[in-house]
Amino acid sequence: MEAHQIYTLSQISSHNGVNDCWVAIGGKVIDVTNFLQEHPGGDVLLLEVAGKDATQDFKAIGHSKGAKSLLLRYQVGVVEGFEAKAEEDVAAASKDRDVAEETATGKATQTMTGFPIEDGDDKSNSHGREFGLIQFLVPLLIACLVFWYRCSSTITEMFS
Repeated sequence: MEAHQIYTLSQISSHNGVNDCWVAIGGKVIDVTNFLQEHPGGDVLLLEVAGKDATQDFKAIGHSKGAKSLLLRYQVGVVEGFEAKAEEDVAAASKDRDVAEETATGKATQTMTGFPIEDGDDKSNSHGREFGLIQFLVPLLIACLVFWYRCSSTITEMFS
């Protein structure tokens, strides 16, 4: 495993601008300066956490494996005092490198995940369907009434 430069959080905090943007994610120091324009969420999101520990923000978004593998490409060091489980870190790094290579060569595959569809027998779901039906029917009824009123007033004016 290659050795990385060790940085303190105060050193990382000085890299907080558009031309020099670092973040700490999971104990890794990531230089995202060259990635700002490529970030799918825009550079503003990265600049909000520039110079800070963005681990919780990164995990909250639910990034893809490809996005996680990019961390290794832009990693410049590790956070001082951060201890990761060595074996898990090596295994994850190896897997991330494989994904990064597949992504770079265009041979990557994407795993699609989804939520299971519940059976219609569940009583708690029936309220949602009824509410959805009401949300559809009420505006439709109002539109019909407005249309009827306009047409009937036009017809009345024609015969008056």
